[in-house]
Amino acid sequence: MNEIRLCLILLLLVLVQLSDLTATAQEVPANKLPDGRQPYENSDAGMSLALQDFEAWCRAELARGNDISDSLEHMAGIAGASEVLSRNYAHIMEGLLPEIPDDEVVAEYTIDLSGLYYRIGEGERADELLDQLVVKHPDPATHWGRSARYVRAVYEIQRGDVESAKERLETLWEVADTYEDKTFRRLGTQLAEAYDETGDWEGVLRVGLPTLPDTLDERIRTIAPFQNVANAYLQLGDYENAERYYQRIDEFLTDLRKRDPNNILLREPTPQLIKKGLQHARDGQQQVQYQAAHEEAVDKELQDLVTDVATEMAANIATEEVAVPAVAQPPASTALAAPRSAESEAVTKEFEENREASSLVGKGAIGLLLIALVGGGVGAVYFKRGSV
Repeated sequence: MNEIRLCLILLLLVLVQLSDLTATAQEVPANKLPDGRQPYENSDAGMSLALQDFEAWCRAELARGNDISDSLEHMAGIAGASEVLSRNYAHIMEGLLPEIPDDEVVAEYTIDLSGLYYRIGEGERADELLDQLVVKHPDPATHWGRSARYVRAVYEIQRGDVESAKERLETLWEVADTYEDKTFRRLGTQLAEAYDETGDWEGVLRVGLPTLPDTLDERIRTIAPFQNVANAYLQLGDYENAERYYQRIDEFLTDLRKRDPNNILLREPTPQLIKKGLQHARDGQQQVQYQAAHEEAVDKELQDLVTDVATEMAANIATEEVAVPAVAQPPASTALAAPRSAESEAVTKEFEENREASSLVGKGAIGLLLIALVGGGVGAVYFKRGSV
């Protein structure tokens, strides 16, 4: 009986405690924090106060050796509301980072902080933070060594310092075989765009082709690699391959328009640029075909001309040689040659001069025609021989 009474008493005590907790919860106004303070105002002043409170909380937790990751995430969320809050958050974080013992956390928030500085127009400070991270992680094959260099290069491209970005990305490309597939493709796309900016079309193909995604999809970063490759082929005059890649993008966008007509990829100027590139590639192929046909016709015309001229000259030379009268020679048995008359000497001399001049002019002319036809190879040799 006593045991039953004891159980009932304990049960009543538990019920009383639950009732007190419920009453306490109900007593806290909806517009106040659990500690009784008013919630932060949704303004720069109110959120700045929130950041100060979070900073104090983080320092206290660090002193106790506790993890502050959740608080850092809350602070980062507040910082994006305005430029004023971003600057306040940046200054707070620069003071907190040296006190955080976890190198991984420090590296992660250093990169985030550099991005914030870049967005608020303090690019030099962003570069300094990333350079400090590179000093701590000098190996580009490591995660943070790669990330710091890559982010730095992206910022440089955005502000027009493409040459410096290209050198930084080429350093990463040297160890690209150590990266996972996603990172490898992203690096190739970024480096291809840097080569595109500097007009290095062979470079675009060298890094762009092996890092092309397997398929095209709605993610915007998968269209850029195909566009880089297509444009490089177009610039190099390989219109057939240019058409092939532009056609692939155009077909994808056409299908996407049927499935999702409001997709961001369908906004101009993307579809228009692809259409123009495709048309340029097709026009280029037609021009190449026309040029090849024209050159073939010109070559045939020159060959026919050379044949006709050579035939005519050969006939003329033969006619001239036959028309010249032969000079009678003395009998072989005569011991002493009879002296030639002055008229005979003149005829013989005229014959020799005409034959030599005719041979020289004919062979030289043929040589010049052959030079024009084949670029000076066989024709030049023939001309030289005819001139000797």
